[in-house]
Amino acid sequence: LERVDRANRFTRFVLAAHLVVPEGVDHDRANRLLHKAESICLVTNSMTAERVLQAKVATG
Repeated sequence: LERVDRANRFTRFVLAAHLVVPEGVDHDRANRLLHKAESICLVTNSMTAERVLQAKVATG
């Protein structure tokens, strides 16, 4: 939260996604799909603040 143009605004937010996939699933592909979902998300695309995706893919 920062003061911009005399108003408080969110200037950056971090999305932390933890995806658990079954054994045998390609982790690189799952990670690419997480990033693709974030890039086409209506909500995050409507925000003007910087966004950072911290994606983790695990087997479980």
